[in-house]
Amino acid sequence: MKQVFFVLIALFSLPSLALERAPDARPTKDDSRSRFEGRYEVPVPAGEEELQPFASFPLTNISRRVRGDVARIEYDLPLELTGVPNTIELSSQADASGAFRQWSGPLGTATCADNACNVAYKDLQIDMAAIEARLVGQGLPATEIEMRLRLAGHFRDDPHGRVIGERQIEDRRQEHRTK
Repeated sequence: MKQVFFVLIALFSLPSLALERAPDARPTKDDSRSRFEGRYEVPVPAGEEELQPFASFPLTNISRRVRGDVARIEYDLPLELTGVPNTIELSSQADASGAFRQWSGPLGTATCADNACNVAYKDLQIDMAAIEARLVGQGLPATEIEMRLRLAGHFRDDPHGRVIGERQIEDRRQEHRTK
């Protein structure tokens, strides 16, 4: 079982995907839901810089939800890297300072600080034949398909990458009153 490491990063202009709260924040029953668009980037192995133009993928739905002291982040890994759907769901309980630092879910765990989350995945489903069929179906040139398959192979064997939230597309907040 291979471990896969990623970094979730929210850009400086967006609310934190890591969901840090002020140190003096009190627990509440507030409910907030946000969605982001962004991109997924895979580092290119040394000596294979020709893969760099193919190492960034758009993400159209990064979601997060906070309810009181519990937070959840969800996103889908790009099909060009996995061939089959892999929805990543991570949840966290606020620590004593009110920050969400330790995350876990069925496909991995994460430690977050300063808008970045280092994530270790397990049990990802990756289908190289499905990746190739998807790329061929997009009508890409044969040389580009070969490069993208090489990148996907590196991802399968020892993947590292990051999710970058570039634009918030939804922000809903509700306050739940308690007696």
